[in-house]
Amino acid sequence: MTSTSNFRRLLSVGVMTVAFYFQLFSQAPSDNVKIEYMGHLASRGDSEWVSQGEQCGSKREGRAMQGLAIRLAPGSGPIKLRYRAHLQDEGDTGWYFTGNYCGTRGKNRRMEAVWIEVVGGYENKYEIYYRAHISGQKQEWTGWYKNGEMCGERGTGRAIEAIQIFVSDLP
Repeated sequence: MTSTSNFRRLLSVGVMTVAFYFQLFSQAPSDNVKIEYMGHLASRGDSEWVSQGEQCGSKREGRAMQGLAIRLAPGSGPIKLRYRAHLQDEGDTGWYFTGNYCGTRGKNRRMEAVWIEVVGGYENKYEIYYRAHISGQKQEWTGWYKNGEMCGERGTGRAIEAIQIFVSDLP
């Protein structure tokens, strides 16, 4: 390969990386409100808490997430969130609020869908964005969902294996 074609290849990769970053964070994570989240993974147990925007879970390991908890990170401004999940053979859970665990542990019930929304008067200040890595999908990562939209699928047998979440300030 010539140096010109190497340069074009590197430039192409750089442009794709910038485009991916812009698509990923066209809404920037808040500097004021910061969350952390963890999941319970099949055959592994509870994950570590991760910071907003980071991946929680595993990809292409066949480890379904069986539950999720979201909390405020130390030093974060206030916000109130609620979330629920669709669990294999159990259906939709009730709503859980910031700091509580939603799902099962040790029952081998995969999480197939999730809804997350801002509540408690904070809806006019913040939005919440989330996406999931779904087993058996060609694209694997879903697009970004926000403010209570369903991410995932009910009853298809496809598990959420990983998730990314962040809070964004409203303009």
